[in-house]
Amino acid sequence: MSATPDSPAAGGRAYEQLAASIRSRILSGELEEGRRIASEAALAEESGFSRSTVREALRLLQESGFLERASPKILVVRRHTEAPVARAVSHALRRRTVTFSALHEALLLLEPALARMAAQRREQDDLDELRRILDAQHAHSRDFATWCRLDEDFHVAIAEASANAPLVLARATLGLVLVPTVAQFVDNERATQAATEFHERLFTHISEGDAELAEVIARRHVEDFHHAWERSGLGYHRDISELIDAATARLELEPED
Repeated sequence: MSATPDSPAAGGRAYEQLAASIRSRILSGELEEGRRIASEAALAEESGFSRSTVREALRLLQESGFLERASPKILVVRRHTEAPVARAVSHALRRRTVTFSALHEALLLLEPALARMAAQRREQDDLDELRRILDAQHAHSRDFATWCRLDEDFHVAIAEASANAPLVLARATLGLVLVPTVAQFVDNERATQAATEFHERLFTHISEGDAELAEVIARRHVEDFHHAWERSGLGYHRDISELIDAATARLELEPED
């Protein structure tokens, strides 16, 4: 990371930019839960920002729930929880109407591009994680709540394989909308098996580095998601805002360790 000290690019304050950079590394898994964050001095040297800017960025990350203090002088990545992201997305969307059609459009833009990039950039660790999630989905084909969570994990893992931090962040935040939406119609083993088969095909093309076919299958998967929604008698233009609010409320009530 390089920057002229405390001279952020247009569109944001220095400490907000630094906080966003660290946040994306946490969400992508580069900075794992429980990991100690480098000292203010080390972060200042790495980023090119002043220590006061680093201090403000760390304070912002603490307040938003991404970091916590293990001791007066040690900050660590907080236990994994979706609540900070859920709150941020929910607050951003609260004044807007979110429809299934809008979600479908967003997925059509994002998922095929991520699958293409994943096929071009994936590392063995990415493939191992995708395989692990797929095996878990096969094992939980009748446990619909667990399967839906694994479905989200699978697609976020594809985003991580793209090696594009802003896109990882964008895809991760969609989980607040997607998980409760998918749960509306994934309530039978036929649905889980059909979707898992799409995942297997995606995994094969990503593993083989076939970016073109990975993109095609990702697009078909999004369209199948759309058709499954409508086959369940749910309207294409249905307002799904209440699903987002309910998911956010559940996350915020979860006890912290």
